[in-house]
Amino acid sequence: MKKTLLVLSAFAGITLISLLSLPSVHSNPGGAPGGASGAPADGGNTCARSGCHAGAPSDRDGILSSNVPSTGYVPGQTYTISVLIAQQGINRFGFQASPQAANGAVQGTITITDAARTQLISGKYVTHRQASINSANSNNWSFNWTAPAAGTGEVNFYASAMAANSNGGTGGDLVYRDVLTFQEDVGVGISNTEEQAALLVFPNPAEGNELQVVLPRSTSLKIYSLSGQCMGEFEGQEGHNALNITNLPAGLYYLITETGSAQRFVRR
Repeated sequence: MKKTLLVLSAFAGITLISLLSLPSVHSNPGGAPGGASGAPADGGNTCARSGCHAGAPSDRDGILSSNVPSTGYVPGQTYTISVLIAQQGINRFGFQASPQAANGAVQGTITITDAARTQLISGKYVTHRQASINSANSNNWSFNWTAPAAGTGEVNFYASAMAANSNGGTGGDLVYRDVLTFQEDVGVGISNTEEQAALLVFPNPAEGNELQVVLPRSTSLKIYSLSGQCMGEFEGQEGHNALNITNLPAGLYYLITETGSAQRFVRR
């Protein structure tokens, strides 16, 4: 009996050691740890790094896409960012994406739109959830990005995507990276379009708790801080509108129409 117990104890010990020594790739099915998007400020680290997946990352265009127009992003406007990774014969995928400046500061604001499939880490890294990693031959995710304040200029979105072969180790997994660059639409604020020319805001600086706005057509309006935070949303009607800004702290803001084709800077 004692020998049997000793053998079982030894076997259990070996099993425990074996489990503890398994590659840590399986510790991240619920999301990549921060700093794996390939951004320069993160040292260029991707999913292919020590403790995660073996091998070197390969560049692949088209992993990142968006509905940001070719003319560039409008400060304060919200866009959809999509991540797509395809690899024939693979049924497990993951990713991490981040919009970062050269110093690592997040540019704009990320909003999770599908909490069952994606999550936000440290306010600047979007990654998969475990419920979304299994898919045959390809996988995709999406989230919202609100563009940063006017004057930010070029924004780079970095992404690292992984196609895992599920062989229980780190070998044979494929890691890709992509960079998507957005320019700022600096012409929006000085556009000569009918909507821009017809948008009237007065008095400016605002007086009291109302801002008077005249619109050429019915459209929703949003007020953003210079940091890109939405401070208020209104349903504007064609003609004269009185916007209640009671809860708006003193400062400088910009008012943007639904389409982003017209905006005005407002001082409170």
